[in-house]
Amino acid sequence: MTKKPAPIIKGRFFQLNPDAVLSLVVFGVAVAVTAENPDTPAVDALIIVVSSIVALFVAHVFAHSVAGHGFKNGRLVGFREAISIAIQNAVSMFMWVLPATVPLVLGAIGIITTAEADRYALLLMFGGLFAFGFLVFYVRHSKWYVCVLGSLATGLMGTLVVAIELIARLLH
Repeated sequence: MTKKPAPIIKGRFFQLNPDAVLSLVVFGVAVAVTAENPDTPAVDALIIVVSSIVALFVAHVFAHSVAGHGFKNGRLVGFREAISIAIQNAVSMFMWVLPATVPLVLGAIGIITTAEADRYALLLMFGGLFAFGFLVFYVRHSKWYVCVLGSLATGLMGTLVVAIELIARLLH
């Protein structure tokens, strides 16, 4: 008999799905790219980062809606239902990056410097990846050290993706 997933507080907003991981990585790339130019005002950086996540959200809802309607498991899934499902799955994109957005808002209103906002936003983004990796293994009833290793692997993979993007920008 298989075990039921461990209970965690996640609801519809903090889903453990690929969209959430992708939004954290895109968030990290957007922050790192805006941080490359120290002359970028904090407000502009916030607008660029939030716009990147909104664009990603719209693209995912569009892609999942187009690909998700039709006959599935012998049942007709209409376009409206496909859109609804896509939005429910993609809303986690905003929720997982929300904590990392707070420093950018604080930088935009002048409470902390732009450099501090970028640094704290990246730290919280990587913290989100680590938490995601931990929770994915936790809900599978993995041992604590497997959860920690999953956390580290997820965080390090996210770091690698952000680094690859920055290297590609340097080579361009």
